[in-house]
Amino acid sequence: MAQTHDHGDHSHPAAPMVEEISDFEILEIAVRELAIEKGL
Repeated sequence: MAQTHDHGDHSHPAAPMVEEISDFEILEIAVRELAIEKGL
C-alpha cells in the first residue's frame, strides 16, 4: 500500500474557506429563514 502523506495538500477543510462562519452566524441565518417561512 503506497499511500502518500503530503501535508502541503489543502484537501483537509470540508467546507470551502471563502468566509469563516461561526456557529452563531449559522444559527442566526437558520432563525431568519424560519421567521421568513412563518411570515414573522
